[in-house]
Amino acid sequence: MVQNRSSKPVHIVHVIGSLVPGGAELVLARLLEGVDSETFPATVISLTDKEGLGQRIEAAGVQVYELGMKKGIRSPGAFLGLYRLLKNLQPDVIQSWLYHANFLCSLMKVLMPGKKLIWSIRHTKLGRLHDKSLTILLARLSAVLSFLPDRIVYCSQESASVHAALGYSRKRAVFIPNGYDTKVYSPQPELRAKSREKWGVSEGKRVIGFAGRFHPAKDINSFLKAAAQLHLTEPAGFVLCGRGMDRNNQELAARIADLGLSEEVLLLGEQGDMPAFYNSLDVFALTSISEAFPNVVAEAMACGVPCVVTDVGDAALIVGDSGIVVPPRDTETMAAGWLKLIGFSAAERESLGISARKQIVTRYSMGEMVRRYEELYRVV
Repeated sequence: MVQNRSSKPVHIVHVIGSLVPGGAELVLARLLEGVDSETFPATVISLTDKEGLGQRIEAAGVQVYELGMKKGIRSPGAFLGLYRLLKNLQPDVIQSWLYHANFLCSLMKVLMPGKKLIWSIRHTKLGRLHDKSLTILLARLSAVLSFLPDRIVYCSQESASVHAALGYSRKRAVFIPNGYDTKVYSPQPELRAKSREKWGVSEGKRVIGFAGRFHPAKDINSFLKAAAQLHLTEPAGFVLCGRGMDRNNQELAARIADLGLSEEVLLLGEQGDMPAFYNSLDVFALTSISEAFPNVVAEAMACGVPCVVTDVGDAALIVGDSGIVVPPRDTETMAAGWLKLIGFSAAERESLGISARKQIVTRYSMGEMVRRYEELYRVV
């Protein structure tokens, strides 16, 4: 069914596991803030609760429902609750986000065959080191069910390739990369000075930063090992933020102490002002062993910060010629990349930062992402 601007509004109901801030959840919030709400009115159903981004989404004029499901295996009662809510909302399109919601909404599609269904997949390689057994099971089961959605949206080319190899429908695949508000994420020297003063870090000190949750996929060990190697030859500071990246994390604090970095590493925990965080850095690092489309890299680049990233997901595609790409878990090469960038003159680093920002502005703008989703909603 083809929709156009002259036809009736297309009601989109987004179904997602939770609204705790993460890559998918933040993209959903940004999409809802940017989409034409008159043409594409939206509703959000969180399978768990509203904690996290619920207020932000509601501030954009979008109703958010919470089903109170427990994480892991969903109860029959909660499944029935989702079905009843969808029947009541009568959406034109159901857009599900991540494996759990994709699986449940596929069952909804069977019960509500007239509804259009879009899956959103934001994962690349599956592995028991960094994925739960249930996640892996649902991902593989979904390959068998991939004839049910009308479209499957991948945020990265690598993700589309990996899932095609798993048996996901190729003809339903759509690639829509993430988009960013490059007015919010922009070079702001005043934020740099303010953050460094708050942290007690001098302007002249070179600072390498990391943003991400404390999770095996982020490979914090490699970041810390590379930091220890760099510290032997070059004085630098290291700043980490994200869920679990604080001194209350005894496991993390012990690793830092064992490497002799207690005085050099600053743990900030979750941050509400990420542009301020990125602007405080000289280099941003991604040490992940698994990613799809790492938002943190694009956000840092939009702030004019050069990056050293592992070759995972679409990280190399995002960085292009404006940064350095290294193999996962190669701490020596990671440290060498940092050393090269902090060794640049201020003018050289600024030039590289300008190139990094241009890459995001021209290829990954918020407007382009919203335009592509709106086009998808018209033709699904």
